Amino acid sequence: MMYLMESEGVKIMRDNMYQKIQKILKEIEEKKDIIILYAAEAGTRGWGFPSKDSDYHCRFIYVRPQEFYLAINEVKDYIEISVDPVYDIEGWDLKKALKSIQKFNPEVSEWLQSPIIYMEKEGFKETLLNVNLKYFDEKVALQHYRSIAVNKFEDIKNHDEERLKRYFYVLRSLLAADYIMKNHSIPPMSFKALYESTSMQQDLCNEIEKLIQTKAANNDWLKISTHTALVNCFQELLAKCDNYLLTAHKVQRPEDGELNRFFREWIR
Repeated sequence: MMYLMESEGVKIMRDNMYQKIQKILKEIEEKKDIIILYAAEAGTRGWGFPSKDSDYHCRFIYVRPQEFYLAINEVKDYIEISVDPVYDIEGWDLKKALKSIQKFNPEVSEWLQSPIIYMEKEGFKETLLNVNLKYFDEKVALQHYRSIAVNKFEDIKNHDEERLKRYFYVLRSLLAADYIMKNHSIPPMSFKALYESTSMQQDLCNEIEKLIQTKAANNDWLKISTHTALVNCFQELLAKCDNYLLTAHKVQRPEDGELNRFFREWIR
């Protein structure tokens, strides 16, 4: 699969934004009295199909001082920073992230696979990825990706023209579902990895490559007329997912001992 080479000007702008986000993360640590264990890019830049003006979406996992977790009061377990239309920054307390893994919310799994990492404590990502694997539930994951695809697909079906970005949201979600059905495992975050794991017809692959290049050269608001071949592909993958879900069973959730041990280790 071919991707456009990044121009020098775009690379400089991207590097400047990364440095800006890293600086803000360090300021958040000081102001909020937290330690950021891991921070990475989510969204289209992390997935691998950004437009030239795509926003930056930084997501991080943090811990507070140990005594914070020994208090009886329930307090806010996330931090949101939105001071610029170009980027947003959101962090989850470690306990919130682990509860999400406990229910197998694929969101944390994707953060941990991001190719763009802003901050990382040694050993955190690899250890948590291994823990995450043990809580994988393919039925829950399939329902998650199917829900995203169906919601975005409705917009495409209801309009003669729709944003190219929505087509990629649907395609990536359905490719993730297809990966789960084939491999019975957590799908990769990377669109390229998902795309290369499928067995699409070559003419459709060529179309997708052209659309990736079109998206990279334009802004996020670019609309295209109904793409019949992709719509047919979406319908086939959705039908495959629906049929699979008819016989899929939720796995028995593991005991929480490993999550608790991980939590206790990192709040120290």
